[in-house]
Amino acid sequence: MAFFKKRVTPEQFGELLVKSAHANIAADAGRSLEMSFDDGPGSGGGIQFLERKGISVSAIRFYIRLFTHCAIQAASTRFDESTGQAVTQAAMGTFSSNIGEYDYARTYNELASIYAGRHRFTNKIEILSNPQRQFTYSNLRYPNAGVLNAKYLIETFVISNISNSNVLRGGFQVFSGTVCQALDVTLMASTHVSKSAKLNR
Repeated sequence: MAFFKKRVTPEQFGELLVKSAHANIAADAGRSLEMSFDDGPGSGGGIQFLERKGISVSAIRFYIRLFTHCAIQAASTRFDESTGQAVTQAAMGTFSSNIGEYDYARTYNELASIYAGRHRFTNKIEILSNPQRQFTYSNLRYPNAGVLNAKYLIETFVISNISNSNVLRGGFQVFSGTVCQALDVTLMASTHVSKSAKLNR
């Protein structure tokens, strides 16, 4: 029952959330990156496959960190803005290792701008869509956040690291579906944490 729940701050909630969800988010990140290649889907090659494609381990780690941030920030838009920001910052602050290219503040601000419609992608990214993946059932402030995450990942990482990317031709549905799956996982983890922890706002 609700009155037996432990009361937690947004920062504590963020730490619990990423602990619960990160392993599955990271797995989805790897799958989505494989799907950026024509011969990636179903390859099962993991990091070795990506390295053979010329992506360094450090670049893969950066992508996973960025992918994780996208999932956490999008899921946190179910809260008011200040609470969501505190949850996201605490969640991403749990990672002790620094990733050279990853900048929390820049990523947070870029995603906030994208969600709010203040950022326009290049035409080849802007036209991409996946109307089947709208989070209309989860109290997200931006139901299209999962698809917008996918576009951001393409703009920020895929285009500069993968030549002739499959996601800019016919593969966006599958790629964005995997990105949205990570958001699903994060929302389920948030619900799971909420069963035992009451968020003080």
